[in-house]
Amino acid sequence: HEQVKQLAEVRVRAQAAQAAAGLLAAGAALKLVEDLAETRATSQTDQAEAGLAAIQANLTKLRRGLRDEELAQVRAALSQALASREDARRNAARMQTLFDNGAISRQTLDSAGTLLDVAKAQHRMAREQLTMAETGSREEDILSLEAQARQAEAGVAIARKQAESRTWQSDIAMAAAQVEQARANDTTARSLIDAESWSAEITAAAAAATQAQAALALAEKRLDDAFIKAPIAGTIARRNVDPGDMANPAAPLLDIVQMDTVRATVRVLEGDLANLHVGGAAGVLLQTLPAPVAASITRISPTVDPASRTAEVVIEMPNTDGSARPGMFARVSFPIDVRRNAILLPRDTVVADTAGGGSYVYTVAQGRARRAPIQQGLTEGRSVQVAAGLDAGAEVVYSGRQSLREGDFVKVVRRVDAW
Repeated sequence: HEQVKQLAEVRVRAQAAQAAAGLLAAGAALKLVEDLAETRATSQTDQAEAGLAAIQANLTKLRRGLRDEELAQVRAALSQALASREDARRNAARMQTLFDNGAISRQTLDSAGTLLDVAKAQHRMAREQLTMAETGSREEDILSLEAQARQAEAGVAIARKQAESRTWQSDIAMAAAQVEQARANDTTARSLIDAESWSAEITAAAAAATQAQAALALAEKRLDDAFIKAPIAGTIARRNVDPGDMANPAAPLLDIVQMDTVRATVRVLEGDLANLHVGGAAGVLLQTLPAPVAASITRISPTVDPASRTAEVVIEMPNTDGSARPGMFARVSFPIDVRRNAILLPRDTVVADTAGGGSYVYTVAQGRARRAPIQQGLTEGRSVQVAAGLDAGAEVVYSGRQSLREGDFVKVVRRVDAW
């Protein structure tokens, strides 16, 4: 920031110095125009008149013949004409410089060029007069000199007209206007220094930088909006559009599901709700799985449906292998009472004792069927717990038990481990 401030200050001070130099240059140009203006016009008129007088005098001498002293005067007139031509050349060069700097008008520059042309013509005529004077005059020489005299008279008239028009006044006014303009520029530059305008420039630059940063952020936001990003990580379950279709803000493009954890919603009778709590265990059995999967309760609805007398219970289960898919049918169980190291039998192996009450199973001992009364405990789906009456490891008849009687011979066709 400090370096930028220093650079801005240096630039403003350089502009002020340049404005001051411009003011000095404009003042010098004004003084030069004032010094040369009227004097230049008067001297140019005098030179034109002197050249005309010399030509007329030479013409008179040619008509009556020249003496030695008159011949010397002709030579002097040629020298004077040469000096006038060189003076007009230098004046035209100065006028060109002033015009290039904007100090004089085009009219003044053209006038200087015209006077240079007149001075050249007068020099040429003076040289011809000297030639005629030295070789002797002829009629055609006299006629030529008379024509030159008329041309010189025209040059005098032009010089007088320019002097009377006072064109130098407009040149002075133009140079003065340039001085005022340079003075205004100098005043402005000094005001910038006094006001320390570089501080405002730094503020403006900082504002421009802030605006550019905002524009960059907007452009990056628009670029980011050009890409469709999923709000969650998961698997695409359905694509609702095809490439080239028009997108509708109200319609989803893709359906994304998270498969690592799946959720099941079941309805539980109001009488069983007291045995459930959030965070409690649950078991989920799917047709694609050989055994129930452990799950947990994540939500229990605070209200009960008055029609079905049930409440909604939500459970979640891990699904890292992706075997459970949304929409599949599931059987959910909630453990109410946990018995460890319990003996479980398929429910179909248990026979109800209609005569004496209770229940029994058929075991196999020494190749014969033995009736074993049991005491049932907890039940879960197709399984039943044997609370008493049966030892672990006993063989129980599963198929064909309906036709068995106590002591019948039994042939074991296939053995299946209980779960």
